[in-house]
Amino acid sequence: MRVSRLWSRTLRLVSVVVTGGLAAIGLTACQPQPHSALVVGDGYRVAISQSTIQAGRDRFVVVSNNPTRSAGSHIVLFHLKARATLSRVAAAWRDEYSRTPAVAASGSRAVVRDIDAIGLADVSGGASATVTLNLSAGIYYLTDLGDLPSVGALPTFAPLQVTAGAAASPLHGQFSVQATAADRFAAPSRWLHSGTYLFTNTATDTLHFMDLQRVTPGTTDAQIQAYFDSKGRGRAPALFLPGYPSAGNGDLSPGNRILVSYNLPAGTYVLFCFVSDPTTGVEHALTGMHKVITLV
Repeated sequence: MRVSRLWSRTLRLVSVVVTGGLAAIGLTACQPQPHSALVVGDGYRVAISQSTIQAGRDRFVVVSNNPTRSAGSHIVLFHLKARATLSRVAAAWRDEYSRTPAVAASGSRAVVRDIDAIGLADVSGGASATVTLNLSAGIYYLTDLGDLPSVGALPTFAPLQVTAGAAASPLHGQFSVQATAADRFAAPSRWLHSGTYLFTNTATDTLHFMDLQRVTPGTTDAQIQAYFDSKGRGRAPALFLPGYPSAGNGDLSPGNRILVSYNLPAGTYVLFCFVSDPTTGVEHALTGMHKVITLV
């Protein structure tokens, strides 16, 4: 999963083009369907079962086979805005992960300027998620930002062609989650452990995404914030529970929404967004974009 630099200072953002075909990361081509596709990431590469799908209401089953199961995959689907280039987007995403706040802020602004991000999913190794969204015709790209090995490479991308098809149709989930302009989550505090949520980025100037991470029962948002305020020297081992599957959705540009299906063990979780703020360069979670919830 995409995690805070407080938790691992050695990680760097890398995603490489799949050059060996689907088999390179263990993806077997499936029977093409006009509005569905299988997406597999291994933390730094991503492949899709078909390179062309039809516009309209599209469904993606997202799987991670990252050998580091706790890292998983953070897969983002996007298309370029006018005059943007993939090389410029790659540089912007690299900067957005900088530990220098001014550089991170500049990178975050550049990503918003150059792409329209439409989410997809965060999945831990061996887990999967189903994401439904509306796509219009055009050229899109996928990248896996989940694994950040320190090899110094720029992120690169796998293309997806969306051809003319059906019109968009409304998306409805069992409940709604909003990532707001105040860099907070507006969401119920009690969820079913399996179901669907409609995620919307209602901000105007920043990307948002959402991870669900398992924490110790009784954990509070005040404790999460105290850990962040301690610059990672707090009681993280007592709060966060390793070894459990996690889930969530990838980055969305302002105004976009996606429908996500999830299935997690019942328990206490915390919602996070670690996008770097476009003004301060500080990750949103560190300044309060987290929410403790219970899955039943």
